[in-house]
Amino acid sequence: MKKSLCFQIALLLLCLGQAFAQEGKHIVGVSSGITMPWDDGVYFDLEPYKTWPDNQLSPAFGLFYEYQLSSFFKLGTHFDFERSHFKDDYPFEDGFKGNRYALGLHWIGQYPDKKLQAELGGFFNVAFATCKEWDANVKGIEYGLIVGPAYSFGNIKIALHLQPTFSYLFSNDMPEVVLLMYPRIMCKLHYTIH
Repeated sequence: MKKSLCFQIALLLLCLGQAFAQEGKHIVGVSSGITMPWDDGVYFDLEPYKTWPDNQLSPAFGLFYEYQLSSFFKLGTHFDFERSHFKDDYPFEDGFKGNRYALGLHWIGQYPDKKLQAELGGFFNVAFATCKEWDANVKGIEYGLIVGPAYSFGNIKIALHLQPTFSYLFSNDMPEVVLLMYPRIMCKLHYTIH
């Protein structure tokens, strides 16, 4: 885990150093969206039993930086926050809430080089989640896809992305393993700095 985080930070610093050394397009932005309810999209290993609670519609937010490497490809980093709601009959009859935080790298291809574009990419995160009903916070990795349309006007771009995500989070206490396997729909507002 520590090696993976160190590798991501080193790669991010290298990319940012190269990006700022060249003339190009730097992009900053914010994102807001929702997590979609998904059957069997959440798994908890709460020793001595395992459960598949239902995830509820929940808000998600993010900040990101991207560097436009070419007119068809960009590389970036992001920070995400999600307030998750889960419903389960046992052991938490009223359901429970948790927070998920993620720091990661993403890459996006875009085509054609016009105002309206299709975007396709992926991401890799280091993440952790908290919940007051758990004995310990869980941490781990996430990865997924980014797909959706984007529209540019001047220095502003708006994108609507579907982000199917797989999260593998773990701890040495209860819960031992948390798997999150559901999509997020994110609306992203970009501002390009020349």
